[in-house]
Amino acid sequence: KTGQKMSSGDIWKLRCELVGHEQDIRSICTITDGSIVTCSRDKSVRKWSKVSERQFEASAVLLGHEHFVACVAEVPPCKMHPQGAVVSGGYDRTMSGQTIVKPVINIWEGDSIVGTLEGHTLTVCGLTISPTGHLVSVSWDKTARVWDLESRSCVSVLSGHEQAVWAAICFEDGSILTGSADKTIKRWKGNVCEHTYTGHSDCVRALAHFPGVGFASAGNDCSIRLWALSGDCLMVLNGHQSFVYSLSVFPSGDIVSSSEDKTCKVWRDGNCVATLPHTGSVWAVCTLPDGDIVTACADGIARVFSRDTSRFADADVLAAYDASLASQAIAAQEVGGVKMSELPGLEALEAPGTKDGATKIIRVDEKAYAYSWNSGESKWDQIGVVVDGPAGGGGDGGQVMMDGRTYDRIFDIEIDEGVTLKLGYNYGQNPYAVAQEFIWNNDLPQDHLEQIAQFIDKNANQGVTLGAESRPTRGADPLTGAHDAMYESQKPAKETFVTFASEEHIPRKAMIFFELPGKQEAIEKKAMEFNDALANSMDENLSQLAMNSEEKIYFANLVKVAFGKDAISKPSNNEYALLRNKLLKWPVGNLFPVLDVLRLLVLNPFVVNYLVKNAEDFDVVKAVASVTSGPAASVPAATRIMSTRFFVNCFRSTDMRGLISKRLDVVLPATNGSVSYGNAQVNLAYATLLLNVAVQAYETKAAEVGGMEQVKRAISGGAEFLHAAGKTESEDSVYRALAAVGTLASIDDKSRALVKEFQVQAVANEIKASHPSDKVKACASQLLSVV
Repeated sequence: KTGQKMSSGDIWKLRCELVGHEQDIRSICTITDGSIVTCSRDKSVRKWSKVSERQFEASAVLLGHEHFVACVAEVPPCKMHPQGAVVSGGYDRTMSGQTIVKPVINIWEGDSIVGTLEGHTLTVCGLTISPTGHLVSVSWDKTARVWDLESRSCVSVLSGHEQAVWAAICFEDGSILTGSADKTIKRWKGNVCEHTYTGHSDCVRALAHFPGVGFASAGNDCSIRLWALSGDCLMVLNGHQSFVYSLSVFPSGDIVSSSEDKTCKVWRDGNCVATLPHTGSVWAVCTLPDGDIVTACADGIARVFSRDTSRFADADVLAAYDASLASQAIAAQEVGGVKMSELPGLEALEAPGTKDGATKIIRVDEKAYAYSWNSGESKWDQIGVVVDGPAGGGGDGGQVMMDGRTYDRIFDIEIDEGVTLKLGYNYGQNPYAVAQEFIWNNDLPQDHLEQIAQFIDKNANQGVTLGAESRPTRGADPLTGAHDAMYESQKPAKETFVTFASEEHIPRKAMIFFELPGKQEAIEKKAMEFNDALANSMDENLSQLAMNSEEKIYFANLVKVAFGKDAISKPSNNEYALLRNKLLKWPVGNLFPVLDVLRLLVLNPFVVNYLVKNAEDFDVVKAVASVTSGPAASVPAATRIMSTRFFVNCFRSTDMRGLISKRLDVVLPATNGSVSYGNAQVNLAYATLLLNVAVQAYETKAAEVGGMEQVKRAISGGAEFLHAAGKTESEDSVYRALAAVGTLASIDDKSRALVKEFQVQAVANEIKASHPSDKVKACASQLLSVV
């Protein structure tokens, strides 16, 4: 039967958020001590420990994967691992047909890798432990593997699925179930398939034990199915609007599911009794021993939800989360794709919903809002602003499937001779947001952002390739993909749909970084030249700062770590000591090659973890600020460029961003007066720093940047820049300075008053009237509108 009957609902509310990952969280599990473990496309695994009833904190960051991490599971205490262990599976990485990173399974004790399992040829996308203590892994290579953790060897390969294997669960009798993209579920005894379950109409993504009955499955057909082990499908649960990625089952039999439709749902007796909306795709879900739910979201945040009122988050936290849900933009095709003229008004919300999670779109003036029925509290919750999606398909009149999603256009992006990557785009998306995610997903230099975004914006209606002449082709792997939020546009490009024209500059939402490395050989040569000069100095204080032969090897290793492209390496304690005790004490005129290396090092997650963890003993931000502050006459331009680029790159990771945000009281004074150099590279670096400070200040309402005192300093610096160089400097520098000041002005009335106090309107008017760049003129115009 199909579960559709309306049921009285549960009241679930946010308990806490686990913030720290840089990219979307792909898998989540709980371990015996009550902690939560997450893994992410940021190449890390994190352990979160409970510090209070309403707070979990990161107690360990496990770094060692060379590419994205896809799945994580607990190994309970056993003979081989008396304290238990964590296992994590990674993506493979191939370029031009060659494997750059192997898809490995890492075994962790504490924060150390104690074993690595190799055998799969493509991404390891699921892990589970059998009752006998064996590890079972599943992969895109169409197989499941059974591993003996004592011998670290593969004891069985389960081959028989025709497409990727996404999920596995194990039973007491030794049998294993696997779910596949070939739409089937197979039951294995040993390496023999005993039974094949059919019923799903699309890829099977999740499996879970169902006590006393059999098991549950879910997949890309948006359904959840309850099965008897004999093969009978006992129930089909329909309610999700898109792919169902993950399942977990409470001992009571309540099922929890997560989906591409940005929701987590709770099911009881065939009925949906609660819908928990999110701001992005919910990749994974699991249940906690205390009866709570933890979810893994595409926005990089894990969230714990509770129905115990004593564990609900504070009212202001709940209000902030509700506001973030209400403000998100939702593509019209996600909620039915109806015409604005046909939408009902607010009176439509007076009638109750037919089931939990039911969606209704209503019209208020010229905007449409999406509401979801909350059966637990018998009310409609606003879940987003609806942005009309495309009425038709792609360039040839139809949509194209790639990575589990349909797109209006698939672009070929040629990143190197003979190396072309696919980029999916839907009309109405923000080209800059799409370009940024493409850069992160493919580990490309941040400097490519502007070129890719402008390419998308220009060619959304043409069949062209960036860097080549070939026509776009369809993607080959229709199995996975994260959901991109739609962005509200300024004006429609056609009557049938709304498109984004890249017109919103203020408030700025994205930061910019200096990730492109210089010439490694030239940097090492210059550093050794300066080192030799120190060694030959007659001043004993200077000669003591020269590196000896052993320390030169340490420095070479630091450079290697900084310039590492295909793998992330970890500096040694001796190398950190060299940086702290000698290199950052070099004379200010000799510092720039060291700082050039350092601004790349802070992009490395191992380095970030060390610097944040040891900030009390080695505060690298304060150290750089103290040795590079001063007027232009005392700090060479090359040193000011590299020190400012270092500060800029400190905003790249969440943890390092937190550290530099607390040090703006020394960073902003250290970079003040940069415009007096009259140097284009200094100006670009300084304007970029102000922009990143502004984005952080705006996002946190100045709370995490030292309050209005630091906001005032940043506004003062931006105003000084615009008055001195706003009419003569390059497009990028002026644009970033304008966007920074405008974003700071957007925080509140106090910040807006400060911008007026520094007389920014006059110079903004001059820039708007005379600057040759249309983008700069548009940004100046928006700044004027804000103030």
